[in-house]
Amino acid sequence: MSDSSAARFDLLRQGLRLGLGFGAAVALVHVAVGIGLILALGQPPLTGFVTWAFVMEFVLGGVAGVILCPLLKVSDKPIVFPASLTALWIGMEYWVAVDPTKVLMWMAPSLIAFGLFSAGRHLWARHARRVAAAVPLTVAALLTLPILNTNATIQDRLGVPLADAPEDAPDVLVIVMDTVRAQSTSLNGYARETTPVLEQLASEGVAFLDANAPSTWSLPAHASLFTGTFPSWNNAHGETRYLDDRLPTLAETMAGAGWETLCFSANPHISDAFGLTRGFMANDEAWRAGPGARGFTFIYRWVDAVGLGRAQDKGGSLVVNNIENWMDRRPDEGPPAFVFVNFLEAHFPFHQLPNDFLYEYQNLPIGELRNAGQIAFGVQFGRQLTDEEF
Repeated sequence: MSDSSAARFDLLRQGLRLGLGFGAAVALVHVAVGIGLILALGQPPLTGFVTWAFVMEFVLGGVAGVILCPLLKVSDKPIVFPASLTALWIGMEYWVAVDPTKVLMWMAPSLIAFGLFSAGRHLWARHARRVAAAVPLTVAALLTLPILNTNATIQDRLGVPLADAPEDAPDVLVIVMDTVRAQSTSLNGYARETTPVLEQLASEGVAFLDANAPSTWSLPAHASLFTGTFPSWNNAHGETRYLDDRLPTLAETMAGAGWETLCFSANPHISDAFGLTRGFMANDEAWRAGPGARGFTFIYRWVDAVGLGRAQDKGGSLVVNNIENWMDRRPDEGPPAFVFVNFLEAHFPFHQLPNDFLYEYQNLPIGELRNAGQIAFGVQFGRQLTDEEF
């Protein structure tokens, strides 16, 4: 290898090493913020999703370090390279910020990471192995907090006793099409044929067209669905964020009457962490795969924005696959089943749809759909809409 080739290789190696270091620092900050958000909102652990987010941002740091490595030749001041990485990260954070007006939301992680990286760089010279071990150990400790903090009592589902069901008892299926508005269904008179299967079901049975959700979000809406009470009575709302065991649930009642009760959902609210799965003997916990939670993390918003690995749905295909697997294994002489299913497919982000359906009812480019979903997501955190955004 020539001297020039060796110098270029050394430059790339330095850039990669420093980039990975900064990537680890900023990913660690984002994990800490994400875990704090999970704890504050009472969300289930989402361990796998958060872990993958850390790995992806760590790798992105290495890529950024390689791209910026020529700066190592420009100045020998140790602050220049990490400052450049910080500026790059702030720019990327701003590009996919859910609320650009909240400066600290998209700027603070990179600035804190700059401080962590600078401290870690000094420690690395003396205690490289300890620093290298401290990062994964810290991430592991953070990921453990939601598990330790959960206010749910995980059921021994296999131990739930089954009563004898009435003779010829039918299967019961409840499907929630999360965030689908009644006025947007052709069943309710919408001009476009959006729900032909629902219309077919209605023609074969009974449709109750005057039905309203008692709340605007998953926890109180499902708590009311499962208990037949308003949020003001069941107390599962923004102040408590949990359905306690004072009221019997639909699943408990069905199980007590002899039905096998199963829950299939990619919505993390439909989980033990919120008390909504009480009475279900089986829960596929499809939300652990995380496709519906992509909007919560910088790295997934960035990946979606640049078109790398865009999720094709919000967990619906996994839910359907889990249901089909259960049906294939179901014994012919088994008890009747009460099956609850939640589909998040109509929920934002609006660009996260299978390609076959992305332009079925609209023709906006995917970038505009992504921006619209990002704005809708930001509103949950207090983003004030401009007239144009509204």
